Amino acid sequence: EMLGPEHRDTLTSVNNLAYLLKAKKMYADAEHYYRRALEGFERTLGPEHGDTLHTIFGLATLLEVMGRFADAEPLTRQALEGFRAKLGADHPDTLRSVLHFGAMLQAKKRFTEATEVCEEVHERFQQEFGLDHPDTVMAEEYLANIFEEDGRLDEAMKYRHHVLEARERVFGPLHSDTLNALDRLAHLQLANGDLESAEGNTRMALSRRREKLGSDHVETLRSKRKLAECLKLQESNRKLGEAHQLLQGTKSECQELLGGDNSETIKCMQSLADVLASMGELHKAEEEYQKVYKLLEKTAGKDHASTIEVVHDLAALKQSAAVSPDSQERNTRRHSYRLEVGVNMSQLNDPKT
Repeated sequence: EMLGPEHRDTLTSVNNLAYLLKAKKMYADAEHYYRRALEGFERTLGPEHGDTLHTIFGLATLLEVMGRFADAEPLTRQALEGFRAKLGADHPDTLRSVLHFGAMLQAKKRFTEATEVCEEVHERFQQEFGLDHPDTVMAEEYLANIFEEDGRLDEAMKYRHHVLEARERVFGPLHSDTLNALDRLAHLQLANGDLESAEGNTRMALSRRREKLGSDHVETLRSKRKLAECLKLQESNRKLGEAHQLLQGTKSECQELLGGDNSETIKCMQSLADVLASMGELHKAEEEYQKVYKLLEKTAGKDHASTIEVVHDLAALKQSAAVSPDSQERNTRRHSYRLEVGVNMSQLNDPKT
């Protein structure tokens, strides 16, 4: 109050608040404060000042996390051009902006160009800072995401392992960045059909989150759901039984701790419906899907992709029941592991899958 709303220290505090809100996944609030800080910096310091450029970059990365690539691209270009002109092509801030430009190319499915951009930055960071430096590891995260989306899973796997090993060396096994890296490796192993390794790493992530955060933390609950989804894919009676029991308990915990219409609660219910369908419990599965549909229609709208997906699940379930109403045969192809929307190379500390 003493300094005024457009004093540099005030605007810096607003920018820092936006960063913290982004880390807490409060994206709408974070965007509001980033834009407020940016408007102030542009008025008082100008568009080419370092504080302005860093705020532009922060807002661009937030929009990428939110999946708003069309909004993020001009800001990424503005930050990149500004850093390059002010600091030079080899400055770390410039190179970080180049990585985010790679994210734009990936979003446009221009994988070859994205790979070239990110490999060059990775090489520069590695030469300048070494293998375990956060910027080097960040570049490897970007490359892993490009390769994974492009279907080059062996190359992606190499970088996923590198990132996990570096995180464990630098931060230790319980750090959030390490746990996120473990999640991403398990996610890729599932996509590659290595269900045993995926299960082992998912169990490890769950155990570490229980130790660090407790059993009732939302990240722990999410890890329980992921483990159940991994077990479900293995399709043995024992694994399905474990998945069913785990999801029933996790659903109750989510409803009690997070609320019935929380997104994680709904995802857990949807996974439970998938497991019930795979167990041949078609009537129970249909009841669960109907509950999920009503919640998604209320919270996301009937035209949202998640709501439409459940409509398709219900249609497929009814078709299965019509073909063989008493069948215990499991339909694994229809109820595949759900790769949730929104994960991209910019979400290095925001694994929401």
